[in-house]
Amino acid sequence: MKRKLLAPCLYLASASAAYSEPMPMAEVSKLAGCFVVDYSYSETQVVDPDYQLDPRVYDVGNFTVKELIKVVDQDESQVRIQHFMQADDFAGNTIFMMRHHGEIWRKNPEYRYKYLGRFDGQDRWDVEYYSGPRF
Repeated sequence: MKRKLLAPCLYLASASAAYSEPMPMAEVSKLAGCFVVDYSYSETQVVDPDYQLDPRVYDVGNFTVKELIKVVDQDESQVRIQHFMQADDFAGNTIFMMRHHGEIWRKNPEYRYKYLGRFDGQDRWDVEYYSGPRF
């Protein structure tokens, strides 16, 4: 059965900029849009000794994958974003759709993540090794 969840990708937003200060809420809203994505996913490490790795490899080369990113809630202090994913075969038949993951961007977060890397300004992060405490 052929189903269409995602509208054509008309709006593209750039999420590659690195911000040293908290991102303004209006800028966070610009992360919304529809994107054709390219990735390969496989499980590589077991954290729980009772868990067995899933041998499947999800490679977007076998599908056309679109990700719809929607602002689902917004006020002056935060923006909630939800990601939806749809994979189609090359004939246009939907193989699967899923609510992928969500994000909450806060204007004044209680904590801020520190990335272990440096953004080079050309859509790439360079790894920096960190020898400090693990949180």
